Amino acid sequence: MNSNSVTVASTAPSKDRILFASCSSQHYEQVLWPSVISRNASAFVWGGDVIYADSFLPKRRFWEKRKPLPATPHVIDELYARQLQDEGYKKLLETNSTIILGALDDHDYGINNGDYTYEHKTHSAKAFVNFLTSHRPASNLTMMQQRASSGKGVYGVKVLDFDRPRGNQLLSDEEAGIETGYDLNYNDKTSSSSLSNRSVAIFLLDVRSNKTPWNKHWKRKYQLDYEADFLGEEQWEWLEQGLQKSTAAVNIIVSGLQVHADRYYNGNAVEDWSRFPTAQHRLYQALLQSSTDTKATRTPVMIVSGDVHMAELLRKDCRRANGGKKQTLLEVTTSGMTHSWGTNICARPNLSLICQTPYFAWCLKMGMEWAHHSGGWNDVVRTNQVEDNARQGLQYALERNFGEFEFDWEKRRVIVRVLGEEMDDRQVLLSTSWDFDALSGTAAPYKVEGSHDADYERLYESLAPHGAQEDDWICVSYNGHPSYIQKFYGAFTPIFLSAFLASLPLTIPLVIAFILMRPQRRKGRQL
Repeated sequence: MNSNSVTVASTAPSKDRILFASCSSQHYEQVLWPSVISRNASAFVWGGDVIYADSFLPKRRFWEKRKPLPATPHVIDELYARQLQDEGYKKLLETNSTIILGALDDHDYGINNGDYTYEHKTHSAKAFVNFLTSHRPASNLTMMQQRASSGKGVYGVKVLDFDRPRGNQLLSDEEAGIETGYDLNYNDKTSSSSLSNRSVAIFLLDVRSNKTPWNKHWKRKYQLDYEADFLGEEQWEWLEQGLQKSTAAVNIIVSGLQVHADRYYNGNAVEDWSRFPTAQHRLYQALLQSSTDTKATRTPVMIVSGDVHMAELLRKDCRRANGGKKQTLLEVTTSGMTHSWGTNICARPNLSLICQTPYFAWCLKMGMEWAHHSGGWNDVVRTNQVEDNARQGLQYALERNFGEFEFDWEKRRVIVRVLGEEMDDRQVLLSTSWDFDALSGTAAPYKVEGSHDADYERLYESLAPHGAQEDDWICVSYNGHPSYIQKFYGAFTPIFLSAFLASLPLTIPLVIAFILMRPQRRKGRQL
């Protein structure tokens, strides 16, 4: 990262930008669209949870856990239609040069923590593509539509060429030459050698339609599942082949779930790729081998994720199991367009008393602040080399937010921003720049303390019985893999802190009453 200054205007000039956002609930006013439009970006990419179609069954008893209520096709269609009528989103669609793309997650899929067992998954996938293309028939998402209609999931890759004028930057599948597996009008073996050195390939993953269900057994749900999967074999082959074929200047992977995060022990409670280690390892191989092994010019690769109602910059440094040079793999999480840990964490504010009480919302916010500073989350980037007078230190934000990648082709770098509402000169929440050479492995990663060689060895030993090879890439949080104590501390102390703060309105009056009553008791005894 470097510290070159970039001016952020209220209405940004035309620059080579792509925006990312996720988690937009119909239960809140959507206040970020003016900020989104002001960035004047070439594309806006949904990172999941465009709508919250699922719900929960009413509890019959106070102590019972709420049971999820899957969405019906009618509800999904109705909510997408409502989103298309939102005044802010309509104004974005009216800017005809802005391309709309997206990947889905569980709430727009139709069921919380959804997987392949969801009965309406084909309708959900088709409705999602229809939503993306409803005002943009020229978006050319034919391949995603075909997969969705056949029940295989909703995934695809699109390429933007910034050498072209605005309004003509989205390449057809034939021009991009990356899509595989369907009846395209070009030879599938043809290389995409025509892509310019200002092109960006965006791979949109489906982590729901073929996902293995989380294990709900009281013991096994806390164990890693090395046999489970997120994508399904056909999507894996498409991704691996597509990454190998891509000659874009930058490859971006969009996943509804966080990839790097490894913080909680139960995927039923908090989802991320780390709970399925073999699938996570395979994803790292696809990303890193495509960027270094078979190409004369190494390709920067980055991950974008959503889901968690906050923004984070996460970093892992990867190297071969048998040693060698490291490569940085950056993940940008941008989540919470309408609700977040810093505002109201609940997607449905009327769901419970906790969701309706500002004090309880503040307690949860304090718990999440503590989680980031507890020392257990070693993957969160820490730096003082920031742009735009943004936050220094740990790179996370709990406000409502969306993400922005601005490409500086001359300096061969990408400026990663996380932005919020246009107010009090604090629209830019996070802003750092990353050199292409560091993200592609051409140059050494940004320096950190310690080599963490033992962490690479231990992680490889855990993966070797499940197929990992000695020349595979092994990825470790850049500050080292957290110990069991660190992980436990980072996972549970924020919960205890939030619970303690939430109990104060009840416990403080009781303590005061007890103190005031003690002198009266003493007087009574003396009499």
